[in-house]
Amino acid sequence: MKVLQIKNKEGCASTIDFLRKNSSVNLYIYEGIAGYKRHCRNFCFKSHGRILGIVHTKNGEYFHLFFLEDTGVDIAVQIKAFIFRQFPNASVFFGERRGLENFLRNARIDVIKRREYLYMEVARDRFIPSIRYTCMQPPPEMAAKLLPLQIQYEMEELGVQRSEIHSLRVKAALKRRLERKEITAMFQGSEPVAMAAVNARFEHTCQIGSVFVVPACRGRGFGRSIISAHVERLFNKYEKIALFVDIRNRRAINIYKKIGFRTAGDLMQVHIRPPD
Repeated sequence: MKVLQIKNKEGCASTIDFLRKNSSVNLYIYEGIAGYKRHCRNFCFKSHGRILGIVHTKNGEYFHLFFLEDTGVDIAVQIKAFIFRQFPNASVFFGERRGLENFLRNARIDVIKRREYLYMEVARDRFIPSIRYTCMQPPPEMAAKLLPLQIQYEMEELGVQRSEIHSLRVKAALKRRLERKEITAMFQGSEPVAMAAVNARFEHTCQIGSVFVVPACRGRGFGRSIISAHVERLFNKYEKIALFVDIRNRRAINIYKKIGFRTAGDLMQVHIRPPD
């Protein structure tokens, strides 16, 4: 097996072509390989001239992976050895569910925790907006105002402990999103009660995320309004809007379906136990 680091335009183009031909729906990996995110490391695994898998990481702890579903034991073990040799702090893997499950099983990697997601998308001609409440595009100076909402989202939706959240970094990331005009928010008086953002983008598609409504305001149509307003605004720039939603979140899935989203893939995130 050969391991190639993807560094040039030719490698990038062939890797993206491979992902498309094999119907990958993970926009994070497309974005990372295309170079929209700085300081990323991307690797391609080949055997007998055939690409078998792709690995993308920014921090050496969280990885986006794509593997063919028929990746065998020998190749899986070699890829596992490479990842943990290069990145001993690897702790979270994310990717298409079936390919990732096959890799984990063949590489004999212990999973501590797993979450499964649906990949859903909507095109302009299927979009059915439902905006009952006023939403707005906040300016960059509102980063501090939106910070508590983002922290609540990370704690509730991502399972992050409050002690693990670096407020200044989260605020800086919020400000960058606001500068790129990638956040839509809803306010009651001066207090933010709902928000939605953009997590990834590639060519004519963007993936929305950080969709959150404060608990006291749920069940009143706020979620449907913030998502509709956000998607409607993003259609000014993109042709298709995508998202990942936890398969257990039936309320959110039903909201997305009502405004035109359709399921188009399965993804999975696993927290893993590094080998001894």
